[in-house]
Amino acid sequence: MKSIYATLACFLCLNLSAQANDTLSVDFLKGHLQPIESIEPGTSDYSDLSFLKKELERVEIVLLGEQGHGDGSSFLAKTRLIKYLHEEMGYNVLAFESGLADCYRVWEAIQNGADSLAVFDLGIFPVWAKSKQVQPLFEYILEQSKTEHPLILAGFDMQPTGSVLSPAARYQEIDAYLTDQLGEQWKNKYTQFRKAYENIAQLFRSPLSQAEKDQLEQEVNAVSEAILTAGQSRKDLVMARYIQNLHSTISLFTNADMQNPSNTPHVFNIRDKRMAENFELIMNELYPGEKLIAWGANSHLGFGRALLGTFEGEEAPEQAMVPAGQYLKIDYQERLYSIAFTSAGGNYGSMNRPPMDLGTAHPLSLEAQIKKTGMPYAFLGLNHERLKGLRFAARIYGHGEMSGIWSNMADAVFYIERMEANEFKK
Repeated sequence: MKSIYATLACFLCLNLSAQANDTLSVDFLKGHLQPIESIEPGTSDYSDLSFLKKELERVEIVLLGEQGHGDGSSFLAKTRLIKYLHEEMGYNVLAFESGLADCYRVWEAIQNGADSLAVFDLGIFPVWAKSKQVQPLFEYILEQSKTEHPLILAGFDMQPTGSVLSPAARYQEIDAYLTDQLGEQWKNKYTQFRKAYENIAQLFRSPLSQAEKDQLEQEVNAVSEAILTAGQSRKDLVMARYIQNLHSTISLFTNADMQNPSNTPHVFNIRDKRMAENFELIMNELYPGEKLIAWGANSHLGFGRALLGTFEGEEAPEQAMVPAGQYLKIDYQERLYSIAFTSAGGNYGSMNRPPMDLGTAHPLSLEAQIKKTGMPYAFLGLNHERLKGLRFAARIYGHGEMSGIWSNMADAVFYIERMEANEFKK
């Protein structure tokens, strides 16, 4: 992975002091928006998406974001886009913002004949696995798995995900794999590793000493190297990285200020850096030669957050975050295309609370201007010369208006006039 610091310096050298936001005119938007006819996954007439063949002509990686994980309409739109990219443009791998090893577990089960939607609970974050709006995508993955051109499921997060395996079951999975690969002696050879992974929850109650942390890091690296020395199958590559991912997760949650995340941005950036590394593992080693689609949050799949500001034009604390998309954009350049999803209002769904009203977009925001065109769904490419260096307000991150030079932070925007809340199956 190329050095990120020189690129970040280029972003940071731009003036981030209070600046006025520009407003895109309705006439400009009418001339440059691509109207989208439907976001329903069952709409098989893809003529409204045909412009993507030219737009993505040299693109190997398409990142599909979302403002938040309660965005039911975005999930439907992304599912339809994924079907088009798979069927018409040869994108054969779908990587979720969920655990690398966990999604591999799901895909392994599907390859072994699992055909129930419950299989996705083995690895996908519940906010998607339990979502009614994502079920059509899961049905599609199961259907395509029986064809000569399956849509391969992968995951790029470092965190353990899914709602089925307990911590004890995860350790048993690791134990069984390492015993098979390295023999029973691994338990006596890597004692700090075994002790930590046997009861990860204990680490949060009784943190390790610095000496124990150092030993754990050494043993994690040694175990990963031993796995790759013993074998180079996809499963071996995944398990070696799984061990490292769990260690990174432990490091994050034992060192971060969970009450005030802005106090420890360098710690929270561990996750996004590891996400990017996991994505490159998928791209370069697990499925080389395949074109990939990523599913995740705008905040993780965008780039150039140093250009972010508040609606009033002041610096925003979120600037300290270096998202996975930043690392990937530096490495893949024009071969990567990030689509940020946004909306002008509607509702947001949560697993634990009633749907939340998102309010109305500010009159000067991008979403309010697009709404004036009368298009319920639209696509705006951000590479147009008129948009270069332009600072304007948008609701792309978390449904709240923020100021940004968005042409340097994403490649396109997919607009939905009214967001319908994520709904959850029982």
